[in-house]
Amino acid sequence: MAIWSELLGVLLETLRFMPGFLLRRLYPSEKLQSALEITVRPQNPLSFSISSDVPSVSIYLQVINHSVIDLELDHLFAEMWSDSPHMMRLAICQSRERSFLRHHSSGDIYCRDFLNELQVRQIRLAQEKQLTFTLHVTAFFDTKLGKVKKEKVSIERLKAEIS
Repeated sequence: MAIWSELLGVLLETLRFMPGFLLRRLYPSEKLQSALEITVRPQNPLSFSISSDVPSVSIYLQVINHSVIDLELDHLFAEMWSDSPHMMRLAICQSRERSFLRHHSSGDIYCRDFLNELQVRQIRLAQEKQLTFTLHVTAFFDTKLGKVKKEKVSIERLKAEIS
């Protein structure tokens, strides 16, 4: 049994060196999508700065690549919603910072967006009612397989640091 697991490991390692057209036949993009995980960092994933001259929100995400293929983050969108009965969209952050992510590794992504007066009022209301937030994340990656989209990852019941 141990020899089969070693053989499988060698086979998976050789996938990384195959040309793209052959790799697409052996490793479909759906398999790559399921091997990607997008989550928030464990410490203070959301941070609001609503008392500064220019109010803003900062979102700290982590992308985990469980696949055998190296990839590069092309861009990422994060929609943030308040978990109130009205579910108001508070911000849309985007990261255009390209990050290289090797196989079986993880990387951090930082998104920042500026807030208007209505959004600041909603965040203050959420702070008073001790509401949580939900993120909907869509990320686009460049790989040997071509463009891969990891769509609508929902991260719910997030608490935020509000200053």
